[in-house]
Amino acid sequence: MIIDKNMDKEYAGIAGYNKFCKLASHLAFKNEMNVESDERIASIQTVSGTGALRIIGEFYVNIIMNKFMENKDIWLPDPTWPNHLGIYRETSLNIKRYNYYDKKTMKFDLNNFLDTINVYLSLYYAE
Repeated sequence: MIIDKNMDKEYAGIAGYNKFCKLASHLAFKNEMNVESDERIASIQTVSGTGALRIIGEFYVNIIMNKFMENKDIWLPDPTWPNHLGIYRETSLNIKRYNYYDKKTMKFDLNNFLDTINVYLSLYYAE
């Protein structure tokens, strides 16, 4: 089938399969934005979740922070996958942790989560 349709057999290209990226953007933004013409939307396809995290970490440090922000803090949940910490350390981000999980009850801990959000707000948005 691939040979009959004369499709590329090796890889999708540096930004991924274009049709997949467009359809994913439509799914994410539904009817809120014109995905085809809005220049604020950029989409890429990654090989894995780990690869996607590394790309977003590099984008965050090299584009967002260099142009718009001074601090290099990124907040990750506790617990999270162990490799997430290493991925973001490699991008020179300062890892901060937030709690959302009660290990005793094995349930979402709303109060602990909201306490962390309040700390975040006081650190970055103090009057």
